[in-house]
Amino acid sequence: MPESPTYLVIKNKNTQAEKSLKWLRGENYNPIQEIDELKANLSDEILTKVPFSVAIKERASISALVIGLGLLFFQPMCAITPILLYTTDIFAASGVGLSADISTIIFGIMQFFSSFMASVLVDRLGRRVLLLGSIIVMTITLFAIGTFFYIQSVDPETAETLGWLPLTSLCIYILAYPVGYGEIPWLVVSEVTPKKMKVFIGPICGCFLWTLAFLISLAFNNIAGLIGIGETFWIFASASFIGILFTFFVVPETKGKSLAEIEELLNRGGRKEK
Repeated sequence: MPESPTYLVIKNKNTQAEKSLKWLRGENYNPIQEIDELKANLSDEILTKVPFSVAIKERASISALVIGLGLLFFQPMCAITPILLYTTDIFAASGVGLSADISTIIFGIMQFFSSFMASVLVDRLGRRVLLLGSIIVMTITLFAIGTFFYIQSVDPETAETLGWLPLTSLCIYILAYPVGYGEIPWLVVSEVTPKKMKVFIGPICGCFLWTLAFLISLAFNNIAGLIGIGETFWIFASASFIGILFTFFVVPETKGKSLAEIEELLNRGGRKEK
């Protein structure tokens, strides 16, 4: 009985591996495709066992980690948690007397619609276009919401005439978040990550995201109580503006590119192709 084809491929004994497969499958069997598949699978397995200290030395790995951490930094810094916390207050400020349950349902329906649009548009317009469009719109709406709450704190009478501003801004924000920064960061992370880094970047980015989201939810009310709700939303608007620059200058377009093409692009150190 011959050695197993997998063992022979590992030992780079391809001719003997072909003979082994013919012995197993029959003399008329063409083993070339199966040999190639074995090589590819073994290559992936070997790559996933590369130590982090070795994998991170490559430029593509560093770029992928920077892109991943950057996207997942700006995702919660777009103020999705504070927006969720203040949805009912914004509806109330606009004069729309909706309960927390009803406003949550409306929020969920709009998010579902926007998420559906993201799934339709992501392979048509590309990842960067949706990310940029999303964060630009969110920056504007966060600034508008912050401005309303600031005016409300210094001039309540004027704020009463601007009830439309936070409600309109909230609705636009709710539509903009899922279509870009709500849905696409993890997709881009998975596409830019080299094979040898996949076992590392996912957990690193996941821990980073949930830690940051927890800290934001923990600190928001304290910061808002200290400097004001309006000013706190302005901080998030400023962070989102920085996110625009990050997305434009750092994040590459991955639509229609293979992992090898993306890795080559990252190794060149730029988001644009030559």
